[in-house]
Order: sequence, then C-alpha cells, then structure tokens
Amino acid sequence: MSRESAEPRGKELLCRYRENYKIADNYNLTEDMVLNHWELEKNLAKTILNSNKKNRWEIVSKCYTELYEKLSWLNVYVDTKVSIPSEELYFDYIQLLTKPPKKIYEIGSGKGGLIKLLSNMGYLCKGTEITSLRGGNLPDNGAFLSWGVSDGVHLGEFETKGSYDYVISNHVIEHLHPDDILDHFKGVFKILNFDGAYLLKTPHRFAGPSDVSRVFKKTECMGMHLKEYTYTELKYLTEKSGFNKIEAVLVIPKNLRRLLRIRRAFIKGTWLFYLFLYLEFVMQILPEYSLRKFFCRKTKLLFSIFLIVKKPKSLKVNLGKCFLPKL
Repeated sequence: MSRESAEPRGKELLCRYRENYKIADNYNLTEDMVLNHWELEKNLAKTILNSNKKNRWEIVSKCYTELYEKLSWLNVYVDTKVSIPSEELYFDYIQLLTKPPKKIYEIGSGKGGLIKLLSNMGYLCKGTEITSLRGGNLPDNGAFLSWGVSDGVHLGEFETKGSYDYVISNHVIEHLHPDDILDHFKGVFKILNFDGAYLLKTPHRFAGPSDVSRVFKKTECMGMHLKEYTYTELKYLTEKSGFNKIEAVLVIPKNLRRLLRIRRAFIKGTWLFYLFLYLEFVMQILPEYSLRKFFCRKTKLLFSIFLIVKKPKSLKVNLGKCFLPKL
C-alpha cells in the first residue's frame, strides 16, 4: 500500500495548479482560490455520488452551475502562451471523421471548440452541456450548429433514435455517476444510426487521478472525476450496450509527425485495442501508485483512452452475433 505525499502549499501548489489547468502566468491566482476549489470539488463530488437516479440530473446541474459560478476562471481564462489553433488541437478528430455532411452529437461540449470547428467544416452538429452556464454562449450556426442541454446519460429521451452518424465525448464519462455509465452507453447506442460510431476520450485510471486531486498529490479521485476507467471496463460496458466493434486510437505526437514527415495523426485498430488490453493486464503486477503510474505518465501508453466504438450495420447482424449458436 503506497503512502500519499504531503499536500503541496505555497508556490509549489500554485505552480502545480497552473500547470494542471493551463492558467496564464499573468492571471492573479492565490493560494486561497486553489484551496477553495479543492474543498468545493470534494463537497460537490460527494453530493453527486449521494444522489439517486430520480434527482440526479437536477443535483448534477446545480453542482456544475455552482462550480463554474464560484470558479469563474475555469470557464473564462485565456493563456496565449499555450493556446493552440482548433485545427491543430483537434487534428485527430478531423482525420477520423468521414467527409461531411454527417450528423454529429457532442456530449459535454464545454466552450464549444471542437463542435464549432466541425460545424464550420460542414458537419451538421449539435453541442450539449449539463448546465447552460458552461456552454450557454455557444452560438447557433444556422443549419450547421445547434445547442442543447442534456444529462449526458438518457440520450434517447432528448434526441430521435438513430438520428446521428457520430457521437463524441471528449473527457466526459469520468464525470458521470458510476451508476449511470451503462445507461450512458445505451443512450449513445440509441441515438446512433446503424453503422454509426462513438468517439470517446477519457483518462486512464492507471495514470490517475486526473482531476484536481492530482494537484494535491492524492492517489484517488476526490473531485469531479467520479470514476476513471480502464480498457477492460470499457470493453464490458460497450459490448453490454450492443456495440460490436471497438478500435483503439493512438495519437502520434506532433514532434514525431514532423520528424517522420507524415500527416497522419494516429494509428488505430482492433488489434491495437487488444494490445492495450494485454498491456493493462501486465501492468496489474506493478505497484499501483508507484511504478505503474510512473510508466503510464512517462510513456503516455496508458495515460488516456481514445476509442472508436461501432454500432452494427443492422439489427439483424447484431442479433445474429449475440444469439445465434455457432455451427
């Protein structure tokens, strides 16, 4: 059992916080602001975890509204030194998606960087958030971009079934209540058309925690990341929801692309997914909070998860795969 390091304070705390949230150096950040953030996230996370299915959307919406009201710098800060053009920041998504027009639904659009870029490229897009405070300034873009609020779980109650070619979530599922995660995947399955795909990114649990808990050197998530996942867990969840194909995506670092003079931003495949599953199994033998985390964070191999999860081309194909015996 590993022992947690002492919580940082003073200059070290501010440096860790600025680095984790990409806070501009010229922003007047104080230690009290960081400590208030820490206490607020812990309390809000407990409130959400203690909620039940009947009142969860109301509770979650209130908690995130409170979070961004009290921590306004998380929603409005700009760091020109680390700002990256949207075309470069989301280069992998651009290459993964087939050419427009395609209908795209994003869960947890935040400030709308990705969904606005895709709509400007001609995709028919809908951006969503749990609270209007987070993304309420995201403008409609005629027929190409609309905005909505949803719980991110029961998507079939908000959208017409089978109406989207792609669903995207970029670091979202770790914020969902663990009791809702299977319903989330079932909801995505419902609103995708046949042969549609779910593109999701999420932190890998082995490299975590990846929320504010990391700033304070904790070994487990205590903030708004309610649960971080592994490839093994996501394989079970996607298959149980009806999806029939999973591909892992490994993004090629920008510097390596330049060195090799290649434009392709990633490698992907089912074989890569099973390679990560095997690596995950091997990593289980390493001490959870020392060698394992060091390896994951330094190599980036199990630092985050990027999946393409495919819906079957037809219901007949899915039913045949699930229920017909092998001859």
